[in-house]
Amino acid sequence: MITKTEAALCAGILCLGAVMLTAAMPPDRKAAVCRNNLARLSQAVHAYAQANDGFLPPLIVRKRTWEFWMSRVLPYARDAHLFYCPANPRSAKILSDEGPGERDLLPSVFDIGSTAYGMNTYLSSDGSPRSRWRKLSEAATPAYTVSLGDSAVKRGYSLRPVRVCWPSDYGPFHEGAGSNYAMLDGHVEKFTKETLGLAEAFDGWKKDIKRWKNWKIEP
Repeated sequence: MITKTEAALCAGILCLGAVMLTAAMPPDRKAAVCRNNLARLSQAVHAYAQANDGFLPPLIVRKRTWEFWMSRVLPYARDAHLFYCPANPRSAKILSDEGPGERDLLPSVFDIGSTAYGMNTYLSSDGSPRSRWRKLSEAATPAYTVSLGDSAVKRGYSLRPVRVCWPSDYGPFHEGAGSNYAMLDGHVEKFTKETLGLAEAFDGWKKDIKRWKNWKIEP
């Protein structure tokens, strides 16, 4: 019978091996893993909507302890590792023996400082009185509008494409200073500063509100 000490040692060796494999992973492989993560998370968002009368998951549920979109999507994703991009430096600690560990990946409480992807803040409720929950069917151009993507902000749960937030939210983690984004229809694209429009134009970023907010019926 394996003792607790032996089991802990084995787990540590496996974690160290995972760290070494991730560190040695070439950039194109990291980008491929990231795209796959986003595609599968997008499928989980669609599954959530199907199970919740068409509504997209809330960005934030403001309770005594705030709950974020990741914990709502996790039961449909079934793999917490999907929330961590190997090209994002913050995600590395999830695989390290100094990180929260496997046991903390699976519950609904995430290590927000390490998750790699944010949700388009215009998609759903952020818990404030003026925001509203949206249905997936309300999107006018789901193949053009961002759902999820690489996030650089320390508390990486949102993508806020406006002047006061975007410089901290944008995460150009992939070759060519690019980031990966899943559209509402589920497909994944890579964008750079030259190809991704924001909700407002500033510092060389062009304006393209439809990339973030384009509903069939506006409130």
